[in-house]
Amino acid sequence: MANILVPLRPALAVFKDVDFPKHRIENGASGGFSVELLEFTDGVTQRAYWLFRNSQLASATVSTLKVSFDWYAENATSGNVVWEAALAAYTPETDSADFLTITTWDKTQTVTDGHLGTTSKRVMRATTAEMATFSGILAGDLTIVRLSRLGADASDTMSNAAMLVFAQMTYAPVLVE
Repeated sequence: MANILVPLRPALAVFKDVDFPKHRIENGASGGFSVELLEFTDGVTQRAYWLFRNSQLASATVSTLKVSFDWYAENATSGNVVWEAALAAYTPETDSADFLTITTWDKTQTVTDGHLGTTSKRVMRATTAEMATFSGILAGDLTIVRLSRLGADASDTMSNAAMLVFAQMTYAPVLVE
């Protein structure tokens, strides 16, 4: 079965009432175009969330799940940014926990990406390593993806805002008989 791609557009992100990135429209130069993005501040951990219903699988385990972050620095030309992706699934009419109090993330993976230099608004792509195979996503599940910049992490050395232009979750389902 082919990989399933789940786009995580900045416009569809939701936030908690603290520690969230700023949603903004960045206007391009004359003759250029504008782009919607999330501005993650340096020095702090900020998180954004996406919710979708998994309607693409009948019954499957998931392997080779990865998340990619397309980002650029607001003004910096060097330094590292630490991104984190976390995933949780909730099965309506089966799971008994309070949906709004989910604090256990089934899978978490970080990736450190270095700025490639020379131009501040050069788009870089950071991709997490494969998250371990798990069977936590079923057809009809509400799936929550949490993306974060771990700006307070010692490995996050870029003292500038990181602009998330686009993110994508990619996974390969393995059908279960």
